[in-house]
Amino acid sequence: MATKAKDKRLHGVSRRKDNHGGTVRIPQSQVEVLYRSDDLSEWTDEEIIRGARRGQRIPPVIPMDVYQEALRRVTTKLQHRFVAEIQRCVDVHMAIINSKMTSPSVKLKAIEMIYDRVLGKAPEHIMVHDGDAPWRKMMAAAIVGNDVQAKELEADNAGKAKAK
Repeated sequence: MATKAKDKRLHGVSRRKDNHGGTVRIPQSQVEVLYRSDDLSEWTDEEIIRGARRGQRIPPVIPMDVYQEALRRVTTKLQHRFVAEIQRCVDVHMAIINSKMTSPSVKLKAIEMIYDRVLGKAPEHIMVHDGDAPWRKMMAAAIVGNDVQAKELEADNAGKAKAK
């Protein structure tokens, strides 16, 4: 909550944009939101969507707190709606699985989808081994860990050069 001394300064504010030369007037109600002196949980959904209290002008700039509150409310409503429809979705899925008209491959795919979402998808480990590929030898030769390995590599290269 703002103090009395600060309340005297909470009047409309004008901000000038340097690059375009325009002025944006931020009303006192929006300044109160910016300084967090107005509780957004008391605002109605309509006020949050408008970005201003009932009876006030729609502001030229929507404060970030109002935007985040709008997102939070929309997300919460969507989650509640989704949870309410889950039972119907599972019933449809089970009807597909239990139908005699559904092919076995579709049934299997439906069962796999349920398993993946309920139990979690099993991790897949893929190992690729292509033997002693030339690129692997080149990469191993390019990697030098310390001085001892560098000297060993020089000695190996010198021995190979003499052998040729």
